[in-house]
Amino acid sequence: MTVRINQSKAKKARARKPETPTQVGIDMVPSRVRPNPTIAAAITRYIRLLDSGPSEEQVRRFLATHMYFWNGLVRVHTPVYTKVKLAAEFEVDFVWCDPSSSGAEWHLVEIERPTAKLFTNAGEPSHRLTHAMTQVRDWQNWIVRHSQDADELMPGIYQPMGHVFMGRRSELANPAPKDRLRAINAQQRAHLHIHTLDAFASMAMSVLTWRPSAFLPRAFNERDLRRRLREDFGWARSKVGRSREFLRDRKWRDYIGEGESEPLTIPAYVVRTRIRQRRILTEP
Repeated sequence: MTVRINQSKAKKARARKPETPTQVGIDMVPSRVRPNPTIAAAITRYIRLLDSGPSEEQVRRFLATHMYFWNGLVRVHTPVYTKVKLAAEFEVDFVWCDPSSSGAEWHLVEIERPTAKLFTNAGEPSHRLTHAMTQVRDWQNWIVRHSQDADELMPGIYQPMGHVFMGRRSELANPAPKDRLRAINAQQRAHLHIHTLDAFASMAMSVLTWRPSAFLPRAFNERDLRRRLREDFGWARSKVGRSREFLRDRKWRDYIGEGESEPLTIPAYVVRTRIRQRRILTEP
């Protein structure tokens, strides 16, 4: 039996190239995915920056100008603030507020060098990791001791979540350090979480096909934070409203004031029933 093959389909099948991955940053991306060239180039630059052994300030400056590297940790269009001072005692690398049903949830970030080791050869937390964790705890303790000053700068702040970014993911290639880091994060989960600096590249990879214009252009500074307090965080001090939209709707909502209240009347068509109360007898 002779089988006739459509010649045009055969040519297309021969011309179709096998799917090959494209190297972007630290992950392999299938060729069918069309990455945004700006974000793809930024991920590559970030990985090269980490490989070069930069200072903490160099990493901070890069992250402050590439907000899509925060995707997944910070909501889209949520402003992030950098170099925020807690009086004259401390300076926080990054700060942001996540509005939730329970109120304002503030986050504080400490950036360390990518060359810093998470653990010693004996498997114990390194001096740099211990120092970074202590630094975050000092911020949190300052906020507790100076709650009024902290609330004026970051409205509604209460038990903020701390984040430490340091080291590289390659240090966690073996199961032992990975399990150790998981155990530390489990112990500190109420107030602190430790990440490697490669996590930012992974977060940027999650929006590889997006446009950079979907995100804010940069992180704001402390002056911007103080200037935008009333506009962005007025809801945080409200006992009722949990969002600016709620407060805005409530402002223009029509309602009857106490002086204009009308007596409650029951329509005639509503069947009236008598509620019988049961007396509950208890034995002495």
